[in-house]
Amino acid sequence: MQKKRITLVIPLVIFNVLTAFPLFAENAETITQKHYKAMLKDLQSYIRENPQAADIEEAKAQAVDAAYFADEPELFLTLLHEQFETLKAQNPIPAQELAQTGMAVVQFSLEQGKPEIAQSVRDSFQTLAETEDNEMYVQVLEMLNAQVNKPAVGTHPELKGTTVDGEEIALSDFKGKVVMIDFWATWCGPCIAEMPNVKAVYEKYHDKGFDIIGVSLDRSVEPLNEYIEENHIPWPNIFDADQSSSLADQFAITSIPSIFIVDKEGKIAAVNARGPELEKEVAKLLSE
Repeated sequence: MQKKRITLVIPLVIFNVLTAFPLFAENAETITQKHYKAMLKDLQSYIRENPQAADIEEAKAQAVDAAYFADEPELFLTLLHEQFETLKAQNPIPAQELAQTGMAVVQFSLEQGKPEIAQSVRDSFQTLAETEDNEMYVQVLEMLNAQVNKPAVGTHPELKGTTVDGEEIALSDFKGKVVMIDFWATWCGPCIAEMPNVKAVYEKYHDKGFDIIGVSLDRSVEPLNEYIEENHIPWPNIFDADQSSSLADQFAITSIPSIFIVDKEGKIAAVNARGPELEKEVAKLLSE
């Protein structure tokens, strides 16, 4: 859903950015965000003033994209959820698009600490799986069950394990600190690509009360030990050998990297914060 629309929008974004904002503006991210904020405002006005327009659904879809890139997470989730309900009400239901939109709603609602929205979407697919002759709904329901059961923002997870050094550790050992729980593996390209950023945040904030617990989903411990030694990874890493019934299962991990940021009280404050968002979240929690 998102990727298709983003691909179509990019050329227009480049043109509008170059013509609407001076080249000496703060940076590319700021320019782009200003563009999307302006686009979002115009689209909302258009939708409000032209509810019966022939292209109203396309305008709403574009507003979803604009809210995401304008860094308006709550509005983005609201618009995305509305889009899901609109798709669900169509006859016939566009199953593929409904599935993609529903999974996105669940992901972002859990990341924003709104499990009730995730549960309502999950319940919709429960009904569809029971009443519609479409195997896709059954498959989506299984994935959403795993997502909904995953520790979410606002919950207090438990974590215990043995590090590759043979040390027994638990999340409760880190009370009073901000902790990043990082499910990863040496064979995971995005995990390795993110590692320099993770190391930079650790080095900058470790002395201020930030720690990391890595949970490796490597298939064997040898490549994990080799990577830790070669890249001088200073934080503890648990080797989750029995992935079918231990930590990966406990946290309902369906893909990696999966990141949980836990505050000083042991409560999940953010999920899957990566790139610049990781440092922002850590800095904010340490200041509280």
